[in-house]
Amino acid sequence: LLKSGVWNVINSLGVIFLLGMSIFLANYYVSAEASGNLAIAMILPTFISGLISVLISVITPQLTQSFTKDKGVFKLQIRSLQNLLAFICLVPIITVIIFRVPFFKLWLGTEYSSEIDNLSYITLLPLLVHASVWVILSVNIIIDNMKKISLLLIFFSSFNLLTVIVYFNFIGIELKAIPIISSIVNILFYLFIVPIMTAYGLGEKWNYFLYDIIINLIIPILLLLLGVVFSQNLNINTWYSLFVYSCIAVFVGFSIIAAYNKLLRIRICL
Repeated sequence: LLKSGVWNVINSLGVIFLLGMSIFLANYYVSAEASGNLAIAMILPTFISGLISVLISVITPQLTQSFTKDKGVFKLQIRSLQNLLAFICLVPIITVIIFRVPFFKLWLGTEYSSEIDNLSYITLLPLLVHASVWVILSVNIIIDNMKKISLLLIFFSSFNLLTVIVYFNFIGIELKAIPIISSIVNILFYLFIVPIMTAYGLGEKWNYFLYDIIINLIIPILLLLLGVVFSQNLNINTWYSLFVYSCIAVFVGFSIIAAYNKLLRIRICL
């Protein structure tokens, strides 16, 4: 238990290294104002990540109990909870992405800039993957597989840092490069490394979780693209209108994804 806790702490440091270094790099290479804009842009993804972590903390004890009783049921429960968390989280995430512009305009007022909006968009995209993978990540704590995950996270975090430094020194200094590189590295790690390493830790094939992850992302990504286009025609200039349109988007999103999941179950049964 102590060994697992130590590697969990190292994993947390890796997460901070991967995400937290972005603001430092922006301040060091660009300017204090640039790092301030990036910090504001990262408020939404940080808040959403915190909410997902709360949900994970509720789920983990249930998974731990299943692991001690029946490994077969444990594996089935992982995939079931993985799909459930994706269903719960993906629609609110894409709603935030779609309506991020009016949110920042209402919140920041005259201090709003399109740069903050663009940075926020880039930093929010990895959350689409996180929503489908964080249950899988928490499994590594239960099966005592955090050592490999933590070491790989440290490696990817170091790679992210070195890539940004090389980019700034040999290509050019551009603020958007920091979250773009960080998001790409983030997505690669959580979309491929975490599911593959967890599958090996459970004694399964490397692609054991990948099918569910990809299936869970198809409709939300399509809804995101349609929502971004549709939202361009909306006039949102009050908190009330933002709330109403967001509620409508969440309701429509949940309805479509629920229908899609039901259709998938019917096809699997056939």
